[in-house]
Amino acid sequence: MMETKEDVITYKIRENARDSYAAKMIDLKEFAEETGRKEGRKEGRKEGRKEGRKEGRKEGRRKEKIDMVINLKHMGMGTEFIATATRLSKQEIEDILSDHNL
Repeated sequence: MMETKEDVITYKIRENARDSYAAKMIDLKEFAEETGRKEGRKEGRKEGRKEGRKEGRKEGRRKEKIDMVINLKHMGMGTEFIATATRLSKQEIEDILSDHNL
């Protein structure tokens, strides 16, 4: 069976359309993957900042208690009073005072 010029043109148009479609699908896949990566990084940064703030607040509260223990000790307060004021155990207070050579 002999192909006509019209058959060849139709074949080439379909072949180009198929190749174009395949290229678009590859581009779309790559775009979706990159978008997913960007969203993942964005979420990761958001979670990291949230965790960082949480840790920072926790660390800040701990530092405040340590400062309070030291200040109360310098004011001449006893361990029992400091424990009540800071809600720390006597052992925690003794450890803090020991760490600060008090």
